[in-house]
Amino acid sequence: LLKEGSPIAVDMEGINTGVTGLIQIRDVHGNFSFFRPRKNPALYQEGGLAKLLESPHILKILHASTGDAASVYKDGVKMWGVYDTEVAHRVLEFQINGASLTNVQSIGLNNLCAYCGIESNPLKGKIKFNPWNQRNENENKTVMSEEFMLYCAWDVEQLHEIHQILRF
Repeated sequence: LLKEGSPIAVDMEGINTGVTGLIQIRDVHGNFSFFRPRKNPALYQEGGLAKLLESPHILKILHASTGDAASVYKDGVKMWGVYDTEVAHRVLEFQINGASLTNVQSIGLNNLCAYCGIESNPLKGKIKFNPWNQRNENENKTVMSEEFMLYCAWDVEQLHEIHQILRF
């Protein structure tokens, strides 16, 4: 991913419970990568994940990135080159409708997908467990459930397309 230098779509899970639980990435070719820094913190430095997230030359497309960026910052990673689709939507609404940039309720990813006319995450609200709860045995499993991985993949699936729609 670092060598190619193309934009990547990024989302994170387990961001409020210490080291970031999961970082999911989708490249421009539709390939998904899942990184679990809480299980293996060496992914940041030895695995090159920090270098990827810190590179100013690689565009990172996220939705409502504040919590994600704060989480990896606590892990020692300073993200650069971030395009936040939620912020882009705010700016667009300001330009088109004069809506406030600061005094506005944020738009969720599924609602932004609807706004852009693209398919949303069909698993939102359907996952009944929190795999990042320290008391939950799912986080300590070597293999995440297929249902949870699919849910996480859907959270980055549409970000490249949303970026293309909102950037003009």
